[in-house]
Amino acid sequence: MKNALKFLLLNAIALVIALSFSSCGDDDPDPVFTAPELSISGDTQVTLKPGAAITVNFDINAEGGISSIIVNRNGGFLEEVDITDTQATTFEYTGQTVASTAVEGET
Repeated sequence: MKNALKFLLLNAIALVIALSFSSCGDDDPDPVFTAPELSISGDTQVTLKPGAAITVNFDINAEGGISSIIVNRNGGFLEEVDITDTQATTFEYTGQTVASTAVEGET
């Protein structure tokens, strides 16, 4: 009888300990941020000569910060640019040049 009582008491203590640890969990939900938005600041069209660097200035609206920008070209992946300041509100992208073989009027 004493062994059964000790067994029940130990199980009860283990249950209380387990419940106390599970109730100390993080009750705060993870924050939900809207998707970051990029918009071009300044002119959306420029005229460049063959071999000229392409520079685009962006305004960034990202509540939760931003770590990189993915650049697509002609509907496909071109490169991923890391952002050093995750809370940046502006960014200047310079990563491409106009082909030296481009002809006048080519887009």
